[in-house]
Formats: sequence, structure tokens, C-alpha cells
Amino acid sequence: MIDNIENAYFDNDQKAKVLVTSPIYYPNSKLHVGNCYTNIVCDMMNRYEKNFLGNNSVFLTGTDEHGSKLEGKQEEIEITVTEIKKLWEHLDVEYDYFIRTTDKTHIDKVLEVFQRLLTNNDIYESVYSGNYCVSCESFVVNGGKCPDCGRGLISFTERCFYFRTSKYAEQIMNFINSGSIYPEFRRTEMLNFVGNGIQDFVITRSSVKNGISLSALGPKFERLTVYVWFDALINYISNPLYCAETSMIHVLGKDISRFHSVIWIAMISALNLKLPSRMIIHGWILDSNNDKVSKSKNNCSIEPILLNSDALRYYLFRDIPFGHDGNFKYEDYLMRHNTELVRGYGNLISRIVKLYKLSIGDDVRPLCCHICAGMEYTVNEYNNLMSAYRFTDALKHLHDTMTSLNKYISDNKLWENPKDKTQITFITYHKTIMLMNLMSPFTPSFSERGIKILNELSAEHVTESI
Repeated sequence: MIDNIENAYFDNDQKAKVLVTSPIYYPNSKLHVGNCYTNIVCDMMNRYEKNFLGNNSVFLTGTDEHGSKLEGKQEEIEITVTEIKKLWEHLDVEYDYFIRTTDKTHIDKVLEVFQRLLTNNDIYESVYSGNYCVSCESFVVNGGKCPDCGRGLISFTERCFYFRTSKYAEQIMNFINSGSIYPEFRRTEMLNFVGNGIQDFVITRSSVKNGISLSALGPKFERLTVYVWFDALINYISNPLYCAETSMIHVLGKDISRFHSVIWIAMISALNLKLPSRMIIHGWILDSNNDKVSKSKNNCSIEPILLNSDALRYYLFRDIPFGHDGNFKYEDYLMRHNTELVRGYGNLISRIVKLYKLSIGDDVRPLCCHICAGMEYTVNEYNNLMSAYRFTDALKHLHDTMTSLNKYISDNKLWENPKDKTQITFITYHKTIMLMNLMSPFTPSFSERGIKILNELSAEHVTESI
């Protein structure tokens, strides 16, 4: 993991340049299961891109430390940022770079972008008069409450600068219709959102002090700071992992999809940069009352750092069809851990270890060339499901394979006369290793332990044969 460096990350001769990104998080309180879900998805996709597709994939995450609700809280911010990094480590979330919007390199890039858009006549001065949600740091057109968090709004009028989002309406529509947004029904939501027209976007604040100052740009920018969302979105190109050829995969929750699929696409079009290759939008994690788990509602009683990493990761993908909302239920989390990870996969590994030690007496390594054929369907189906972002179905497919292997061992009674069933045991052993490899993006620590145990058996056998 890299924190706050200034150097080119990719070598020129590397195969592909994939940048998986999470949103950056407000360090105003501890993260909840809903926040963790996003980064777990990012980590899983990054592992799959690297280890299965062979792409040079990296993962960016970080913190957004500007905005009115963080003003004057620097000491608390530092503590929370440390806690966030510890949480990612606990959950096996292996990022390649952790960006903070207070980094000098990021601030410089934001000012560079602002100046470039200003020079290109993409920014104009006006007055904003309307509603604002401090909790979500978003402007709200209608209503007395925020549509995302349900909190009350403030009203204000202030001089500001707008970004000409509407100027890039064609590029926005082309992106939405390009098939780059998944799942399909989230793309439809974005089409409905822009159906009433694309509005220009406020990008400065005069009443918020905790932000990037624009005073260096001239007298009319005195006492103005960059609006927190304009600032935050630029983190995708202000980090050292990014380069001109980068294929960006943005993973985000449905509540911030409009900022990305409309405003960010307009911004990056105005900068004449490569558009994101994919925008992967997941649903909300809900509580027992079907309310969104959120910091503002304080409705998640279980701290994710107290949960088993592999069990949480497995449960979130296994129980929640990707893209949809889903309830977090502690009893279901426990059930998946105990029934499937421990008694299913764990029991399969334990049985293979015992059978291997009982039956492998002769050197049967030449059989390795026949192993992959038996798993060809499993691997191909897994890759088809993963490429379609059907992660729940991919895990069900692996679970069915694991169940079949356990059943095969029982039906063939491999523990009886094991020396006569050496070849069958050896093939079953290799299928189990392959199965654990396929599980590894979802349950990295659990899979690593299982593979290590099985590989040590093979090493012992080779040593004995020599």
C-alpha cells in the first residue's frame, strides 16, 4: 500500500492500465458496513482483474477532508483516517494508493483543472439561491428534506461560479447509452434523471472556509473555496496511479451515481481526457427496518472491524444480488460463515488432507495434465458470471462445485481402500486447489490458508518421492 507519493506508477511496457476506484470517504466518524461494501467490491474486482484477467490493475481509495461538516476538526480527522486504514487492513482491502484531498498534489491539480476550465469558458459567475444538505454536501432543488439522508435542509443565497455541465449534454448522453454503466437498471435511472434536462453545476462556495482556496486566481475569487464535490471528483486524476491511457473502473453507491455519470463525465469531457471504461453502481445496505445504513442515521449497531473479514466479504456477495439493495442480518452472516465456509469449504479441505495422506504413495505427478479438463466448465462459467458482474451467481456456482466435490468423496467412499483410489484422490485434490483459487477474490485470507495447506501436502509428497 502506498500513501502520498509523487511518481509515475506504471511502466511503459505493462500490459493494461486499469484503475479501480472507490469514492473517497468523509472522515467525520467511523465507517459502517455500507461504506465497507463499496471498498470490498473494489478490492474483489481489483484482485480479479490482476489475478484472473492478467491486467495491470491498481486500486485507489482515500478520504475527502473538505466541506462544512469537517471544519475545525483536524485532530478528529487524523484519528479517523488512521482508523479507516486499520479497517481496510482488517478487511483485506489492499489498496495501492490512499489519497487525501488535503494532499498538495491534489490541491494543485484541482486548481489546475479550475483554471483550465475557466480559460476554456466552461465556468461563469452567477448567484445560487436555494436548498442545501450539509450532511450529504449536496444542493437540493425541491423539498424540505434531503432525498438521500432524510435530514433537513438549509437555505441560502450566495455569489458563486458554475460549471457549464449542460454544454456537454451530448457527451453525457453518449456515455449513459454506451453500455458502460452496470447494472442496466441503474443506467435507466440515469436516463430518467437527465430526462428533465441537464443543469449547470455550482463549483464554488463563499460561506464554506474548509476547502481549497481560489484566492490565488484573482480578486474576484477572494474568499471563495472549491465546492467539495468538484474537488473530490478530481481525485480520480490527481493521484500517481493515473495516466492518460488508464481505463478507469468507478465503483460507487447508487446515491452518488448522478455526480459521476453526469457531472464527472462533463468534467472529464471538458478536459478532453479518456472517459471511464466502466461505472459499477451497487445498491444500499439496509437495516432490519429496510432503511439505508448510514452515518447520519446511526443505524448500524455492529462495527465491521469486529466481524470476520472473509465471512463478511463472502456474506455480502453471497446474499445480496449485486446492484440491488440488501439487508444486513447478523444471523445470516453467521450462517454463511458456519455452514458454507467452515462446514462446506473447510470440511472439504480437511477431508482432502486426510485422503491425500492415506492414498498418495506413488509418484502421480504426470496426471496433472489431465486435471484442468475436469474443471473447464467450472472455470468458464465462473468467468462468464464474473464478467457480467453476477457475483452472487458466481459464488453460488462455486458453492455448488464444492458441494459436488464433497458428495463425490462420500459417494465413492475414497477413505475405503485408499491405495486403490490414488488417481481419483489426486484429481479431487487438484480440483479443490482450483476451487480455492477461484474463491480468492472474495475470501482472500481464507483461500490463501486453504491453498497453503494443500500445497504443503504436494511439497511433502515431492520431497518424499525425491
